[in-house]
Amino acid sequence: MSDDKEVLDDKNMNPQVVEATIGTRHLRKIKIYPLSMADQSKVIAILTKEIVSFFNGRDVNSIPIMEFVDFVLNAIQKNFVEILKYVTDPEDIGDPDKILSEISNLQAAEIASLIYETNYAALMNVKNVKSLLKMIQNSFQLRGRSQPYAKDMDTTPKTSTKKVSKKEG
Repeated sequence: MSDDKEVLDDKNMNPQVVEATIGTRHLRKIKIYPLSMADQSKVIAILTKEIVSFFNGRDVNSIPIMEFVDFVLNAIQKNFVEILKYVTDPEDIGDPDKILSEISNLQAAEIASLIYETNYAALMNVKNVKSLLKMIQNSFQLRGRSQPYAKDMDTTPKTSTKKVSKKEG
């Protein structure tokens, strides 16, 4: 009977769910789930806050590459546990405060890459999203094209300046 349940679970499993290997001494697998739209907004807010604080008032071109790399690594480490809570089961990660001691920097980077690929990069490859973006782009281009034609329209009034005779009136 447990085989039947396992078959049903496999059929219901989201194909976007991926596994990542973690552990510095003993390896184990955790499942990484796609973000819901609500959670995706929360993750974007977390990352936007970090990015704005780093670039605030600075010339992007004057930032040394090593400083930027250091910023990215620190931002991932600072927010990793919070973001991990959105994409994993609590049973998989155990105590959130101890998870960083079980994950190497390379594993954290791989998990961050999986989260990005599953939730953001893949979005640009989805046929429906591309189609929607094309429709939006076309609608804005049409609106932009209609304005030059408005200049060609003769908008001068076509009223006569003749006096109206008593017979016409």
